[in-house]
Amino acid sequence: MKNSSALIQFFGLLIIFIIPAYFIQNSLTDEDKNLSLKFTYGFNLLFTVPFTILIILLKKIIKAYIGYIFMSLGFIKITVFLIYTKLSAIDVNRDNFLLFFVPYFLCMLIEILMLIRYLNKAKF
Repeated sequence: MKNSSALIQFFGLLIIFIIPAYFIQNSLTDEDKNLSLKFTYGFNLLFTVPFTILIILLKKIIKAYIGYIFMSLGFIKITVFLIYTKLSAIDVNRDNFLLFFVPYFLCMLIEILMLIRYLNKAKF
């Protein structure tokens, strides 16, 4: 997979999944006074976009470590979010649980789809 076509596919997946999900979630959920829907989508994209672009551009160099990098990113993303919520005194409960985890799972799905496409074509 060429880098330019992989980047186009990646940004296409972002547009297809993230933008409609944001508007659907925005219309179905009440905004929490402490946790913004814009923040949660931005936070998840802040990790997903650089990670996936890095994988696309450096896939030949880091191909043996892609699984570890993917798992580490998921751990780091959750850890940073939990630290942020604790430092900001934001209570993540049942009412605002989906505000973070819908974009989190969508971004993870996009990352997984891109990694599957690459790993299916990779020669180890």
